[in-house]
Amino acid sequence: MISLAQANVLRNNLSSSQYIGLAPDGGVRETTLAASGSHPASCPEPLNSVALNLRAICPLKWEFIDNGRGSKPRYTKSAICLCNKCAGSTTNTCQEERRSVPVLRRVRSENGLATYEREVHIVTVGCKCVRPAEPPVADHNLPYLQ
Repeated sequence: MISLAQANVLRNNLSSSQYIGLAPDGGVRETTLAASGSHPASCPEPLNSVALNLRAICPLKWEFIDNGRGSKPRYTKSAICLCNKCAGSTTNTCQEERRSVPVLRRVRSENGLATYEREVHIVTVGCKCVRPAEPPVADHNLPYLQ
């Protein structure tokens, strides 16, 4: 077992993507981020559902991604968009809203001291309804330079 002073010395020698902490066991588990599912062609009927995620304009369901036993956090929640088109629209589409989530992955454990590396996982945090892209329109009200 090492002391807190020894842990502080070790911390100064780590790269910016590594962290240390007390480890309950010596195991290390590799992890990968699971890809989210594809969009089905049709949407569920949102009006009859009591679940808020199914009544939305862009319905979604949640999945939990297991980052591995030695990771902090162990599980990451990610959304899966259930529709291609927004409810009640023929032109607007549902798009995934993604964010970066930091995850610490244990890479080594020795004498009760664990070394972690920081990873960034991209997860879907929601589904948004967007209009189709329109070409830019020239603004004829701008004064001309003479």
